[in-house]
Amino acid sequence: MPEASEEFDLLTDPWIRVRSITGTTQPVSLWDLLHRAPELETIAEPSPLVAFGIYRLLAAVLHQYLELPDEEAWQAVWSERRLPEAFFARVEAGCTGRLRLFDSERPFYQSGDVRLDGKPSEPLKSVGYLAPEAATGTNVVHFAHAGEAEHAFCPACCARGLVQLPLFATAGGPGTKPGINGVPPLYVLPRGETLFHTLLLNYLPPENRPPLADPTDPGPRWEAGSSVAARTEKDCTGFVESLTWPPRRVRLFPAGGGPCSRCGEVATVLVRLMVFAQGWSRRKELPLWCDPWVAYALRKGDGDQPKLLPVRPTEQKDVWRDFPSLFLTQTGEGGCRPLILEQVALLELNKTLPRRYPLQYEVFGLRTDKAKNFEWRQETFQFSAALLASRHAATAIRRALEYAAHADSALLAGLRLLFADTPALREMAAKVRSGERLKPPLVEVNRQDPVLYGARRGYWLQLESEFRHVLLDERLTMGEAERLEWERHWQAGADRAADHALSLALQGYDGDPEAVLKQVCARSVFRMVLKSWKGGSVDNG
Repeated sequence: MPEASEEFDLLTDPWIRVRSITGTTQPVSLWDLLHRAPELETIAEPSPLVAFGIYRLLAAVLHQYLELPDEEAWQAVWSERRLPEAFFARVEAGCTGRLRLFDSERPFYQSGDVRLDGKPSEPLKSVGYLAPEAATGTNVVHFAHAGEAEHAFCPACCARGLVQLPLFATAGGPGTKPGINGVPPLYVLPRGETLFHTLLLNYLPPENRPPLADPTDPGPRWEAGSSVAARTEKDCTGFVESLTWPPRRVRLFPAGGGPCSRCGEVATVLVRLMVFAQGWSRRKELPLWCDPWVAYALRKGDGDQPKLLPVRPTEQKDVWRDFPSLFLTQTGEGGCRPLILEQVALLELNKTLPRRYPLQYEVFGLRTDKAKNFEWRQETFQFSAALLASRHAATAIRRALEYAAHADSALLAGLRLLFADTPALREMAAKVRSGERLKPPLVEVNRQDPVLYGARRGYWLQLESEFRHVLLDERLTMGEAERLEWERHWQAGADRAADHALSLALQGYDGDPEAVLKQVCARSVFRMVLKSWKGGSVDNG
């Protein structure tokens, strides 16, 4: 094992919080994590951004030092239930002395040409910029109400901040560009029973790596050795190089110790200031870089022309509603789910994975508006790998979510009647009594009105738990008759959820004739729209 270093070495010093399969949580070094991966369950970082940043670092280590040329080699390591000794020898040779946080020449994920002695030639910023949720500049104060000058990070927290930068760096004013994937997308990570299994599930053999990757891959930043110059536009990148892509030019300035303002631990060294400037970016003219952990869909681009863009977090839209784009096979829609899921589907089709292996899928994201950070997302889904490989199941799930949107439209149509004037309601009620064809009056509403927003939000929240449950239903991956049964079951659940949301909204409308009239009309329109389902796509507005 490599020896520990006073420079805070990410290879040998504990900084990654992990949870073992027995449930205990502790910080470990990168070296220990790799050795103990079969007995560890997962990364246990409080910040989803840091957690996925660590997974990204691990992916870079594995793809650089683990040589698995084909599925047969992959299966052999999976069966061994541990990483091979040759891998550890290559890690030791490639990483020893190169993952030190305060190394004078090659500091980890930093620019060694920025000198620590004398007056820096570049402006210094608060170390708080390493944490998207910290109060810096115009950043929203999420947790700690502290000014920029009060941020003081211990070495472990600095390491955690550095590893999430390649994934979640955002635009921040003129000339400051986001990372290789642009505005941070949603990242999908397949997870196994142990951290060892998770590492292998996220290993891509050479033929499955992004086609745009430069075959002469320079490797991870710690092996490249060159410093990151400010505002560097790159024409190409290798696959492993992309995993450690430096969107910022960084140099940490260590100072006197004390309690860390981020984790609270007392450290002998703290970082308060750093160089933090624009680093690498891809030239605008280059084709879209397709990250293997990101889904892509046709979205409106410049001039409202559809173009292929990463699936990103959306305000007031839960991640599960993007399930088709994130997880399902595409049927002529022009998008694609993450490449890493195509590999899991192939392992399932080839029966390389054990039957009924308990896979989970974690989704990580940061919702931003250019320079502002609003929220992070971390969602976990559980379903059979067979679902990933089934086009018929994909079609059924798409139709299910289309019906959910249709039921939401019916709910909205009914709720609109609560804002209609009395003459229009009376005319409509007369049509209901006479059995005439209903044509609801056009009523302009504010969709952020508490009644409308609360009812629809409640509907989608109730439906989420139902959706997660039906994903585990084996009928999804069986024959046509079973899938139709599954769809009928889902539609009945969506109907109940929408009806319940409407009933809750109507509770405040009783006691006088006009309120009762609104109730009758709202329910009539709701049922009418709900029954109009034709099985096609619905525009929910």
